[in-house]
Amino acid sequence: MSLKRPICPGCRQPLYGDLLVSSCNHVFHRKCLAAAPDGNCPQCGEVLQATSALDIYGVSFGEALDPGAARLAAKIVAGVEESAASGAEGSAAAEHVTRLRAAAALLKRKEELKRLRQQHAEQREAILAEKENNVRQQEKLDCAMRQARKTTQGLVEVETAIQQQEQGHKQYSNKIDLARQRDAAHEYWDQIKSDQEASALKYLMTMVSFAANPARILTEILRLKNHVRDQFSKHKKEATAASRRLADGRRKLAEFESEQDKRAGQTASKRQRIIV
Repeated sequence: MSLKRPICPGCRQPLYGDLLVSSCNHVFHRKCLAAAPDGNCPQCGEVLQATSALDIYGVSFGEALDPGAARLAAKIVAGVEESAASGAEGSAAAEHVTRLRAAAALLKRKEELKRLRQQHAEQREAILAEKENNVRQQEKLDCAMRQARKTTQGLVEVETAIQQQEQGHKQYSNKIDLARQRDAAHEYWDQIKSDQEASALKYLMTMVSFAANPARILTEILRLKNHVRDQFSKHKKEATAASRRLADGRRKLAEFESEQDKRAGQTASKRQRIIV
């Protein structure tokens, strides 16, 4: 949407540059106010009084047409100085030039202040943007650190699970090896009992050569041998005790039969005496 800018009542062009306020409170270009027909205001028709006109410094109603307040004041000063040098206005012109110089310097400072304020605002915006960027970066860093902690915790849990599985696998492997070694020992002993000593020795050498720890097989065989020896000794003792009990039983039986025979003979003698 375009903006409607104020225009000069004299030339009907946008107001900028060297401006004056007339006695009827309308704003003109300086040259347009001087050239007003019949000395009347083109806007309201009131008689213009040149002595009542007021200068406006550093004011522009069109940004594209504004040459800058300080430069405009400098041009005004240059023009008035030229008039004063030609003697057109005398001492009043010199005083007016002094005021214009002060106004030009003031406007120049005002523009410098505006520029510094704008620069300060830009720097402040840059600082705020940098702070916001730092906040976002910190949030990203915090998120990455939380993710890293989660990942580290997950790795620790996985390593713990792997160690547990390795321990379980090692335990099962040991149990399987022990069972295999015991089976090898029992197979060897079964062949020994079957009078297959050559085959048993060959089987034992084969199992020992393939075993990771052959000493365990030999230990199992030795344990089995000691167990069989102990069982044999136990059975032998039991057999000896049984033989002794059997001999005692036979002796007691023989004594009982002898006693019975003696009693039978005595009974027969008594019957014969009774009959006689």
